[in-house]
Amino acid sequence: MLQATQLNPTAIAAIDTQLSEERTAEKQEAYRLRCCIATGTYEVRLHANRVVCSTGTTTAAGASMPSPAGLTMQALALDGETGLAVLDLRSSVRDDAAKLQYLQAYARQCAGIEAQNQQVDMHPR
Repeated sequence: MLQATQLNPTAIAAIDTQLSEERTAEKQEAYRLRCCIATGTYEVRLHANRVVCSTGTTTAAGASMPSPAGLTMQALALDGETGLAVLDLRSSVRDDAAKLQYLQAYARQCAGIEAQNQQVDMHPR
């Protein structure tokens, strides 16, 4: 009977290779962006929606009527140091997500072996 430590090495190696290549490409892109931000070629902007309330309109009778609020998109440019910090945070989140994806794939392999073990136990030879 196979144990979780005796997983299909080909499947694990394929998952490892794919996710390692993706992490390497992500790190290279993060490095490229860091260089661009450091030299001032790129800047980091935060985009956000903002509700704008107007003061309203006045009717002919002098009554004030509120105007509907509007939604505007604004971009806030960050200085270089803050931009690099945001980029570091982005890279950290993506790196953690890649690690979780790898662990989930490994867990699926373990679950598959466990299911095979249970089938073998149910049907003795």
